[in-house]
Amino acid sequence: MRASLLLLVTFGFLAHACSERTPEIVLVDDPPSVEIPPIPPEPSAASPSSSAAQTPLRVDPLGRLLASEDTPWGFALPRGAALERETPDLAIYQLRSTRQALREFYAHRRYHVVRRASGFLVLHSSDTLRDVERSLEQAKLVIHTQARHTFSLRFFPPPGTSSPIAQPTPRDPPTDRATGSAPRSRTDEPKTATQRSLSPRPRRTLRQEETFNPNHKKNVGVLRTGPRVQEWKKQEPGRTFYD
Repeated sequence: MRASLLLLVTFGFLAHACSERTPEIVLVDDPPSVEIPPIPPEPSAASPSSSAAQTPLRVDPLGRLLASEDTPWGFALPRGAALERETPDLAIYQLRSTRQALREFYAHRRYHVVRRASGFLVLHSSDTLRDVERSLEQAKLVIHTQARHTFSLRFFPPPGTSSPIAQPTPRDPPTDRATGSAPRSRTDEPKTATQRSLSPRPRRTLRQEETFNPNHKKNVGVLRTGPRVQEWKKQEPGRTFYD
């Protein structure tokens, strides 16, 4: 009984396996080849040494300010100073620095540095005039503090070296078309008697009021005649006494 049941199950399993169809295998052509563009290399970051080579250094390894090539009126100018205004009488630069570094910049170069409440006054010395013209001796530099770590450098030339203001050219007086000569002004015409009488006369300068000195020779008679004049005025009211 068990052997027949086992044989029946085996036969049914084989019949079911044979009834299933084998799946067909479909071959698909390979996709067309697509050219992939090469990936560009990433730009390398600029090294600090290359950027430092392009931008000139403003300070030396010890932190001191370096001088530029400009020398307004014989004064050294620190690197990084930006020009704001320039005229024949004035040159203004703006610089970001510290007060101590700016003072040492000119003090180490033998300039006379005078400390002020708002900054410094820098003048030429006998040592600095060796490399510049002697005519720049009276030039000066005034340094003002504008903000924190921001200074205004004002360079002034020596007195008398600025360009003078152009004077207007005097014009020729107009000429009379009839005579061809310059017309006579009103001051050239002779004045009449009426004009001379109405013209203001120069006023005489008044003497300073003096105190009465009875011992002076011009006041000797005043002591004798004064009381008589006063008595006469009382007797003759309304009349004027003429000396």
